[in-house]
Amino acid sequence: SLPTETWYAVFSALPLSSLLHATLVSQQWHSIVDCILYASLSIHDSLSPAPSRTNTLLATLQARPYLAAYPKRLYIRWHVRSPSKPRGALDLSLLAPAEQALTALSQVLPTLTELTALDLLFGPAGVRFPPSTLLSACLFPSLASLTLAGLSTSTPSALTSFLTQHPTLTHLRLCDTPHALPLPASALPHLTSFKGSPSTAAALLPGRAVASLTLLGVHPEFVSAVSLEHMARACVRVLDLGLMSVTPPLLRDVSRYFTQLQVLRVRLALRHTLHFALSGIALLAALTPVLSSFPLLAELDLSPTDVPGRAQPAEEHSLCATYGRACPSLVRVVFPSGAEWWQGEGMWIGRCL
Repeated sequence: SLPTETWYAVFSALPLSSLLHATLVSQQWHSIVDCILYASLSIHDSLSPAPSRTNTLLATLQARPYLAAYPKRLYIRWHVRSPSKPRGALDLSLLAPAEQALTALSQVLPTLTELTALDLLFGPAGVRFPPSTLLSACLFPSLASLTLAGLSTSTPSALTSFLTQHPTLTHLRLCDTPHALPLPASALPHLTSFKGSPSTAAALLPGRAVASLTLLGVHPEFVSAVSLEHMARACVRVLDLGLMSVTPPLLRDVSRYFTQLQVLRVRLALRHTLHFALSGIALLAALTPVLSSFPLLAELDLSPTDVPGRAQPAEEHSLCATYGRACPSLVRVVFPSGAEWWQGEGMWIGRCL
């Protein structure tokens, strides 16, 4: 006799094993539990010999069409387990089952109209499957987050069309789209975070309120000052350069254009750019002059940086004090060792992460 909303609140607090038992009690409970179980779908799948978990999920959604109204988040990630192949290589025998699964996915995706988050990471398997086949028939009125990887980018117009039709997007991650997308100025009016290549970011960010930016790994020489100037038009507050090697010249260019940064995460390419006589944490001292160009910087994360040797707490404390004098707004520093330092009342206090 309890309202459905009350049962939903009760079941939402139960572990998975209890939910599975609850489905056997009555049709009402089964329906409520389905709504909970299928709200967030996360699949990590191996392509050898076929993406069996993906196929099982798609077969279930096709056999029970009413379930399409429940998913709010869909996450599918494929990986390849093939020790005999070089890293990044793909056994051609895996392409056929992968494309069969992608074909089934292209039939199921348009039915999931309640999605708010869609993450499709297919690795090397999807490179022959253009996004137009997957996304052209899809319309998600409430979609807020989109991540794509491993799809062919030979037809950028198809992806552009999809993005234009989804103005609700606030988070966008394009993991292997190396070129600029010809988006109209009115597209993606609510975008607040982007992850992708520098060329895509340079074309996408101007005119949009993107506060958080993550750039994917390319050679630092391919990140031009013009591209950085275009990205900076979005008034970025959080910049993540942890997935690419950042040389001192590139960091100086970043400091020239991103003067409003509050959070900076960076992987410094120190061993190839600084004097060979320096070692350990002494390499990081070269960052000090650049920090003075960030008047609002509050957090500096150096954890992705590969520094030879392990620093002593006294060395890190001394470097925090040096950083603080160059950048008075700085209150948090994370070193490559994983140690985290906070400033409070003029003192730096450290703890290990």
